[in-house]
Formats: sequence, C-alpha cells, structure tokens
Amino acid sequence: MFPLVKSDEQAIVNTGIDFKERLQKDETILSFSVDDGGSGIASNAKIDGTQVLATISGGEIGQTYIVTFSMVGSKGTIDNGKIVVYVTPNAGLCTIVINLKNLGLAPIEGATILASINSTQPWHGSILSGQSIKTTTDCYGNAELIVPQGVRVSILLPTPSHGRIEVDTTGKAEIDLSEAISG
Repeated sequence: MFPLVKSDEQAIVNTGIDFKERLQKDETILSFSVDDGGSGIASNAKIDGTQVLATISGGEIGQTYIVTFSMVGSKGTIDNGKIVVYVTPNAGLCTIVINLKNLGLAPIEGATILASINSTQPWHGSILSGQSIKTTTDCYGNAELIVPQGVRVSILLPTPSHGRIEVDTTGKAEIDLSEAISG
C-alpha cells in the first residue's frame, strides 16, 4: 500500500501504481481498473506505459479513502495495488529542516547536503525513486529539503560520521532532522 496525503482542494493528476517490477519481460498492461469504493475521489484513469494512473481529487477533511488499481498484462500477469488517501487541511509536501549545529557539526556556510527519494510510486505523474536532491547550508549551517509526503528520503550529510540518514515523510508536513535522529 502506498500512502498519499492531500488537502480537500488539491487535485493530484496522474498518480497511481507502477507495475513495471511485477510485469514479465516485454509485457505491457493490456487492461486495468481503478476502484475508489464509489467515493468519486479517483477519475480520469488511464494506462501510461507500465503504470495505471488516475487523478485523485476531492474528499472530505479527516476521511481516509482506499483506491485500488488492478491490471492484466499482455502475457497474463494479474496484479493490483492500493493507494490510501488521507485528506487533511494542508498536505502534499514535507519540509525536512537541517541544522548542522543541532547535529553536532560545525555550522558551515555552503556545506552540500545530498538526498535521494525512495519510492516506487508515481507522484504528480513522476516516478520518484532514485531522484536526487541537492541543497547547501546558509551562513548559520541551516538548510531545508522539500519533498513529497509518503516517501522515504535518504540524506547524506557533509561528514562521513553520520552516514546516510533515512526518514519517512508519511503524514508529516515538517521533520527536524536532529529530532528524527535522536527520536
């Protein structure tokens, strides 16, 4: 299952399930279905390569919806996946706050912070897995990464002593990296 957090006013176009890893070599999607349990939250479903995509929009604040994506492959593969849609007043993105001093490092200006997103699901029509993000610290050793909610982010700080730090952005609008490490 793939969690997706959105506001009631937000429409997320071309989100869905990528079946690439579940299809046989050279297999394509022959047919598909999208079931939102009659809520009307999923519309405009279509096939895009190895993905079944839909627009996710509407919903009531505080409600949770399950959207099931199913497909039949050209070589007989049958599979499905689910997206759990959480509707909140403000949603969609997560800000990861990084303060080098709070991480026990010198607050250096211009330090490079690298991150990569780990998600096999599309977000706004893009496959995120492996996408890299680069930011640099300001004169106080602070930096921010803005990423989608519902993904795991692997962060590499400018010192090998911390190694890679993994954070899960599911249901979070902001994460303080120093608290995520100690917590």
